[in-house]
Amino acid sequence: MYLNSLADAALDYALYVSKPILQFIAISIIAITASEFLFSSKFALRMLKPLTHILKVAKLPQKFATPMLLGILDSRAEHSTISSMVKEGLASNGEVVVYNLVSKPITSPKSILQYVAPVVFSFLGTFLGLIYIAFSLATTLIGFALGVALSHVLIKNSEPSSYAQLKNVAIGVMQYRSSVEIAKRGLGKALRIAKYVGIRFLIVLTILYILTQLGIFNYIKSALKLLPLPILQNPEAVAIAITYAISPSAGFALAGNTLGKGAATAKEVLTALFLGKILFGIVSEYPRHSFPFYASIYPIRLAAKLTATLLLYTVISSTIIILIINTTLL
Repeated sequence: MYLNSLADAALDYALYVSKPILQFIAISIIAITASEFLFSSKFALRMLKPLTHILKVAKLPQKFATPMLLGILDSRAEHSTISSMVKEGLASNGEVVVYNLVSKPITSPKSILQYVAPVVFSFLGTFLGLIYIAFSLATTLIGFALGVALSHVLIKNSEPSSYAQLKNVAIGVMQYRSSVEIAKRGLGKALRIAKYVGIRFLIVLTILYILTQLGIFNYIKSALKLLPLPILQNPEAVAIAITYAISPSAGFALAGNTLGKGAATAKEVLTALFLGKILFGIVSEYPRHSFPFYASIYPIRLAAKLTATLLLYTVISSTIIILIINTTLL
C-alpha cells in the first residue's frame, strides 16, 4: 500500500515537471537559434537608418551608435564602451541616462526572445505567451518615449548623426559570420542556456510541487483574501504576483498551474505577472543585480542614477501595460 502510494506520487511528480521542462528545452533551442540569425551583424546594418532617427530624436550624438550596435550582441561590451566614453569626457551622465532608455527597443528584444519567451511559452501556452511577449516588447517603446522626454531636460546641445557616419561605425564594430557559424553559435548558446536554466527550472518546479502538495498555497490564498487590493481581487492572482516578486520563473509556473485549473482569468494572470514584475524590480532585480552590474562599470553616482531611472521605467511601463490589460477585452 505504502509502495503503491509512493509510486503514484513519483509518477505524479514526473508528469508535473517533465512537460514544462521538455517544452522549455525545445522552445529555447528554437528561439535562441532563431534570434541569433535575427539579431546578427546583418540585422545591425538593417537597423542603421532607424538608428539615425533614434539618435536624432533623442538628441544623442553619433558616437552612441557604437554601443547601441554592440548592445544588440553583448550588453557588457555595450556598457564598457559607454564607460570609456564617460571616463574620456566624451559623454555626459545625462546622455548615458537618456541612452539607457531610448536604446531599449534596439537592445532588449533579443534578450526577451532568448530568456523570457521559452519560459513564458512553456507555462502560458502559445496564445497567452504571445500576448505577454507583445506587452513586454511594448514596454521597450514606453522606455524610448521616456528617454526622449528626458532628453529635453538632460541634454542641452546635440550633435546630429548621418547615415554615412553610422555605416562606417557599423562596419568597424560588427563581426560578420556565415549562416553556418551563426547556426552553430546559436545552437551552442541554446544548449548551454537550456542546461543551466533547465536545472534551475527543475528545482523551482520541485519546490512548487512540494508546496502545492503541502497545501501552502491554499493557506497563502486564504490570508490574501484579507488584503484589500483594488487591482487584483482574486487571491489566486495575488499569489502569482507575490511568487513572481520572489522568483519570476516560479511566478510563471504558478500562473500556468492557476490557468490550467481555471482558478483565474487570462486578464487576472497577465495583470498579476506585470504587478509581480514591478515588485521584483523593487525588491530584487535593480538593487541586487542591476546596481552591482552598473557599479562594476560606471562611477557609483552614475550607476545609482541608471538604476533609479530603470526602476522608474519598470514601474511606469508596467503600470501602463496593466491599465491597458484591464481596459481591453482579452
